[in-house]
Amino acid sequence: MPKPQDGPTNCDRLRDILRKNPDIRVVELQDRFPEYSSPNSLRSVLSRLRQQLGISSVRKPGSDWRSEVKDDNKDTLSSYLGDHGITRSELDAVLKSASQTRRRFLNLDLGSTGKFRFLVVSDTHIGHQMFDESTWDLAMKVLKRDNCEFVLHPGDHLEGMSGRPGHVYELSQIGYKEQSARCIELYLQIPKDIPIYGIDGNHDQWFKSKADIGLIVGEELERRLPNFHHLGEWEGTLPVSGVRIMLFHANDGTAYATSYKGQKLVESLDMMKPALIFEGHYHKSLYQYVRRIHQFESGTICNQTGFMRGKKIPAHVGFWRVEVEHHHGKVIGVESKWYCLPKYV
Repeated sequence: MPKPQDGPTNCDRLRDILRKNPDIRVVELQDRFPEYSSPNSLRSVLSRLRQQLGISSVRKPGSDWRSEVKDDNKDTLSSYLGDHGITRSELDAVLKSASQTRRRFLNLDLGSTGKFRFLVVSDTHIGHQMFDESTWDLAMKVLKRDNCEFVLHPGDHLEGMSGRPGHVYELSQIGYKEQSARCIELYLQIPKDIPIYGIDGNHDQWFKSKADIGLIVGEELERRLPNFHHLGEWEGTLPVSGVRIMLFHANDGTAYATSYKGQKLVESLDMMKPALIFEGHYHKSLYQYVRRIHQFESGTICNQTGFMRGKKIPAHVGFWRVEVEHHHGKVIGVESKWYCLPKYV
């Protein structure tokens, strides 16, 4: 790009233009003066020439320089998109995909060495008639009895509104307002000094994606609960005293072998591998040690639904209480216990 020349030729031409039209905008002059590499450089030359010509104000009453810059930037962006053949709908799609996965990184410091204990409740599906109140009550008892220091939730806080024919008849609370109110009521049973860390699963994200409403359940829970922390959509990471714990919520179908999906998840990780993974979505309970990662299928607090029954998919109803022994960010021991109530007589 040639360096702009402020010599007599350009200055004289600009002076003549300003004398005839003192209100002319920068964007109207860019094509005629391509020597100026940016709107700001041309704007500074115009400002200097206006002062020389004694033009005190070139703006409409009530406007200021910010509106001129905004209009110039808007016109410049429109021109850029047109030059590259990008439509408004394509730009909207890019912007939506850029914000599709929101993750936050928090740190929980419980000392550099020793043990920490926590509870994992997943796939609560609050709002569905099959939400298991008795299992939730047991989880609250274990949480307080065992002095758990925090709670993890790998997604699907709410049942959501799928739009699937007949789904509405399976709900105990209909719509976001009722489901979220019940969720808040239940989560308030967790003492305020015990933090809750969670992610949004596919059922939560129905409130975001259906009709492009854009509601993010975890962010709303964080806003309304003093001890809730939203780690992201689909996945999130929580370092606890240097020990990286990953929450992950899948979005595909279950497998015949309970261990298969967890193994594939671990194999798909490349950099920054966590020490522990808690996976939601499949409503299965499992612990396995794969490639030096402690991988858990997190279970569910929702009994088998009609949808799962029709597809012959079992639901492992219960929750985990986990204790991790660590030393300077390294895991040297994991003790886990699966809690579930008897469902067969």
